[in-house]
Amino acid sequence: MKIRVILPSSPQTDEIENTLAVYQELARVDSIVSVVALNKSVPAEADPTDPYVIPAILRKIQEAEGEGMDAIIIDCMDDPGLEPGRQLVDIPVIGPAQTSFHVAAMLGYKFSVLYPLDNPYYIEKLVESYGLMHRLASVRILDASLETLATDKVTSINSLVKSALDAVKEDGAHVIVPGCTFTTGMAGEVQARLEKNGFPVPVIDPGLVAIRMAETLVDLGIYASRLTYPRPLGITEPYW
Repeated sequence: MKIRVILPSSPQTDEIENTLAVYQELARVDSIVSVVALNKSVPAEADPTDPYVIPAILRKIQEAEGEGMDAIIIDCMDDPGLEPGRQLVDIPVIGPAQTSFHVAAMLGYKFSVLYPLDNPYYIEKLVESYGLMHRLASVRILDASLETLATDKVTSINSLVKSALDAVKEDGAHVIVPGCTFTTGMAGEVQARLEKNGFPVPVIDPGLVAIRMAETLVDLGIYASRLTYPRPLGITEPYW
């Protein structure tokens, strides 16, 4: 199967190559992964949830289906463009946050999100929109920035472990969800260190659960309900 990963930011060659390497390692041997970014008109520092960025993400979603992809992953824990994207295509569109939160809710009573930005509002609002606010133990702000998560694995894991221990001991978390896809590939080490400290709790890897969900839905031959995600009113062809 062919899976397209969309980076909701302007093109950065290193980021595209690094993301491709990570997802290729996570994917099944029969899955072919490709990675694209948005066009250069989107500023590198743009927030992918901003209204002027969403149309660029939706364009990439439509292009992916037109190029024969079997599923799409939006590589951001804000899940930008997820719901309108599902209205536009007939293949699975996966949001790592939505998938991670629901898997976390399956595995434990309450989960905590470890977030690299200063304001927990954005994650709390997203959790609420997915109907899981009653399962959220806390949002813990990491002492590692987005840049650190992207470039310094050792420091990032240490920060994740510290915040995860605080979430378990002080907030009552039974499951941990790192709140950034830059942490993809780190969950196993974080979970192992929690277990060594006497806390055997699952740590969700957002990229891994996203690609496994994409592969599973393709295997099952199902995608989002048209009753929930109808075609946009009056639009029958790509509108770009």
